[in-house]
Amino acid sequence: MSDKLKVVIADDHPIVRDGFKVLLSTTDSIEVVGTAQNGVEVVELVTQLHPDVVLLDMYMPNKNGLEALADIKIKHPETKVLMISSMINDDVVIDCLSLGANGVLLKDWPTDKIIHAMKESVAGQMIIPECYSTKLIGAWKKQNKPQHKDWHEVINKLPISLYEREKEILAKIMDGKKNSEIARELYLSIGTIKNYTSSIYKKIGVSKRKELVEYVKTVKLG
Repeated sequence: MSDKLKVVIADDHPIVRDGFKVLLSTTDSIEVVGTAQNGVEVVELVTQLHPDVVLLDMYMPNKNGLEALADIKIKHPETKVLMISSMINDDVVIDCLSLGANGVLLKDWPTDKIIHAMKESVAGQMIIPECYSTKLIGAWKKQNKPQHKDWHEVINKLPISLYEREKEILAKIMDGKKNSEIARELYLSIGTIKNYTSSIYKKIGVSKRKELVEYVKTVKLG
């Protein structure tokens, strides 16, 4: 059994994509199993190849990095996803972490630092550039603190396993909010909200929003 980390690289610029592939292939501990040039491709590759780590560019055509991140975490939560970019700010970092990213890397990092970051993420560490303070992480935790206490208590009692983002979306659904409202509040696309909602439907075993709401209310009354 190989101890190599299987990696997929997604970036819409060939020179960046190929450059990462060449650099990472110089180490015996990494195997680049696939590359993608847009968000749609990378989600398909993760499904096909089951990599340990995905290096995911934030800004790509067809489906941007954040939308691809959300899809990957819904379908393959065990896969570590590290977002990569040339420039990032506090808000972008918080958005990435909120969607389940395992860290954020800068493209100008040395190869050995990127490899170390991938290994650390697989070991369960969150990877954040040194220039981002603990204050930013605190802001992320505050932003993701449940705001629907009553519904969250009910949702946590459901006999199914939901990811934190799914719980948050379900709580908003129970508050009577539409997909467009939820998308606006969470800074996600309506399509991403629909994907999360479909995942919740499947786990609970319903096909309509009304059935979902009735099911959760039944658990609350019970």
